[in-house]
Amino acid sequence: MENDRPQAEGDGKDGRLGLIIFILAVDIIARYCGTSLPVFADRVRSYFQLDYGGLGMLLSAGAVGGLVSLVLVGLMSQLWGVRRLLIATLWGVGVSYLLLGLGRNLPLFSAGLILLGLFMAPLAISVPAFLIKTYPALKRRMLTVSLISGSLPGALFPLFAQYLLGSVGADGSNRSFAKLLHIPLLICGTGVVLAASLLSALARNSRGNANNDQVTRRIRWRDLTRASTLGIFVLMGLHAAADGGVASWIPMLLESQQTHLPLAPGLVLSLYSVAYVISRLALAALPEGYLQRLLLVLPGPVGGILFIFGVWSGNLLFMCIALPLGGLFWSLEYPVILTEVAHRAGDEFPSWYAAAMLVFQVMSVGCVNLVGQLGQATGDLRIGISVAAAGFILFGIASYFSSLGRDADSRAEERIEQPLEK
Repeated sequence: MENDRPQAEGDGKDGRLGLIIFILAVDIIARYCGTSLPVFADRVRSYFQLDYGGLGMLLSAGAVGGLVSLVLVGLMSQLWGVRRLLIATLWGVGVSYLLLGLGRNLPLFSAGLILLGLFMAPLAISVPAFLIKTYPALKRRMLTVSLISGSLPGALFPLFAQYLLGSVGADGSNRSFAKLLHIPLLICGTGVVLAASLLSALARNSRGNANNDQVTRRIRWRDLTRASTLGIFVLMGLHAAADGGVASWIPMLLESQQTHLPLAPGLVLSLYSVAYVISRLALAALPEGYLQRLLLVLPGPVGGILFIFGVWSGNLLFMCIALPLGGLFWSLEYPVILTEVAHRAGDEFPSWYAAAMLVFQVMSVGCVNLVGQLGQATGDLRIGISVAAAGFILFGIASYFSSLGRDADSRAEERIEQPLEK
């Protein structure tokens, strides 16, 4: 990585590193609702008087909002530039949280979730795009850092949500639950709004690093709509739909056991995100492109089969650790497939990523609702959750029959062999 060194040596001199750390911290706060709401799912169902089907619609409301913005975010990134898009989405996220904090009835709360999804989807695109634009010579590292920071909220906030639930107890009143649900949302909203205000002021006063305000060239629609590109987007959709389906519903499955659990649902979700962080740190330590094809083919089937076996094992401990154990494997496939997108897209990464997210948001909405509908129809959430987890298995099978990863493996082998020849 000789080309990375000159860029990295100036990290602290122009404030870019501090700005990135600040943005990542705000991004972590912005993910509170999405990572804590599944822990509250059972109490939310009672709070708003929902059945499984209604809860599934509520849990997928954010993804519905994301579908709307993803149609426009590629064009917005072309017209505004990455930094302006990032600031605009942070303003929207902050306002959404304030609405959720004030939404004490189902229509208002649902509207808040839809609005939050409307802005979280472009935020998930603009943060890694901003990092890549800020350090173009460190593209792989910036993508990895972005994905790891995206996993940290899932390690922290479910534990916090579980603690809040424990503070009121299972028999707590709706008034007590309303406080622990809405007050943190108001706090997060206030924090994100203040952060957006600060970034707006910095953008107005700063003349440096204008690279993030530059628009890219016109979108290459022909490349974007090729069958090979759309196939990659569908693979990303399989991963995202399976991830959303299992993570959104596993707390409900554990709560339905009507017995003492060896691990609390919040702890299970936290361990799931910890597994993501560990596996992706290991992935970041590998040489660029090394084992690319294997990492596309193997992790999904291994993790998916382990998870499904744990769900149906009848052993409560295995059922609790099935999600983090499976995640330790299938979490490897998404950064690898995203790298395939980044190499093909170049400077048009925001537009391509938006198109990919549009595909997998549709699939995620369908999967989360499908799990709820199957649970409602059969009376057994394990059936719907197993169907969702099958997406990881299909990801590996489809990757095996594609040519994905072959070029990266060849380049990695060449880089490894060249030093040996010298």
